Amino acid sequence: MESHRPMLALLGTPKHLGEDPGLAQMMYQAQLTVFLTTLSALMYATAMLGTAGMKAKETLPDGRPIPPPRADERAMLEAWLDFHRTTLALKCSGLKDDQLRIAAASPSSMTLLGLVQHMAEVERNWFQRVFAGQDLVPVFGEGNLDGFRLQPERGLDEAMNAWQSEITRGRELIADASLDDDGRLPEQEAGHVGDQGVSLHWIMVHMIEEYARHNGHADLIREQIDGATGA
Repeated sequence: MESHRPMLALLGTPKHLGEDPGLAQMMYQAQLTVFLTTLSALMYATAMLGTAGMKAKETLPDGRPIPPPRADERAMLEAWLDFHRTTLALKCSGLKDDQLRIAAASPSSMTLLGLVQHMAEVERNWFQRVFAGQDLVPVFGEGNLDGFRLQPERGLDEAMNAWQSEITRGRELIADASLDDDGRLPEQEAGHVGDQGVSLHWIMVHMIEEYARHNGHADLIREQIDGATGA
């Protein structure tokens, strides 16, 4: 073994397993078993993503869609908005109901469940009320204009379903619209912007900013709850 070590070192780090030459073959087979199992899992995951019209290289290991490095303006805006939507859902995953209701970033009363409800209201407001001009009540009732107020009987599943419904409806309403098409702000909000008309382009950039800001809040809340971190 020692006489051949310099030559074997050219291929990798030599490891002597014993006098029985069969041990080397057994180690090779063991490593090959791990490799083939991993390869099979990768192929299965790729096929599973393919059934949803996605490619493995388009998602992070946690399942979030990766915004394309190059795309036209509309595609880039939609990709980053979807990335932040999925990030908020990820921040809420794997927690119990009581954990989702913890206001962990004192002195703020903000909770992860409240953030999901809030973003359902934000989706409705900007795409349905402002852009499409629809007169709609708050998602979770007149007494909960911003969505942050929690109810004991409303858990994450119901809040998530409401949020996803608002996202779906918003996508439908802007599908055939141009980024230059205008929505209309209420008079009391127009004073902050300087104009009652805002383009879909403006709305989508604002939505990305809104999600990014609240995902920062979600990062801090989640870390305080169970130590989980990550962008």
